[in-house]
Amino acid sequence: MILLAVKINPLLIPKKTPAVRILDATFDMFFEGQVEDVSIEQISLKSGVPINELLDIYPSLDAITKTLSERSIAKLKAKGEMLAQQKGINALRELISSDLVFFYRIEVDRTLLTEQTIEGHVSALQNFDNYFNTEMPKIYAKFFAHNRDLLPSNDIDVQFYAHFISHSLKFFNFKTLVAYENSSEGRKTVTEQIIGSLFGRNSLDLPLFEK
Repeated sequence: MILLAVKINPLLIPKKTPAVRILDATFDMFFEGQVEDVSIEQISLKSGVPINELLDIYPSLDAITKTLSERSIAKLKAKGEMLAQQKGINALRELISSDLVFFYRIEVDRTLLTEQTIEGHVSALQNFDNYFNTEMPKIYAKFFAHNRDLLPSNDIDVQFYAHFISHSLKFFNFKTLVAYENSSEGRKTVTEQIIGSLFGRNSLDLPLFEK
């Protein structure tokens, strides 16, 4: 096979709008574990958007993190809705892994916030909690509706168990698990064993989930 090198004119690549650059820069800071340093000034510096222009788009840090949370939740929900249409244990593994990874990172960031820094994250944290409590159970209910064979009993109410599983996932955060296991691999093993027990299994392999 002959591969032809194709030059792409950089002028033809759509440029990110300032609003997207601001959100991307904020996301990168969270992903890099810099939640304590997230501020209007640092976001402006990282995104290359001047502070005055940034504040015209997002009048506060809370407005930025709120919008970023909405974007992140939309992506998570779209993936969840897609997986909810599938059948089998592998789809369940990916669905749970995806949710655990997402909310594990949220809880890590939440623990790093202080009374002085949490003000810029209040709306975002409310959005995450609302999704966790109301939208996630709906996705699991859709999945279990055509995957009843994965439930520990045929007599279980799908809606009830969807809420039970969603709320059980709240247990799996660093603050709780570190009391049981100090090592990353140990926390992953404990997580897989406990989640497996919810489905009548000794363990449920979660390849996407690293503690």
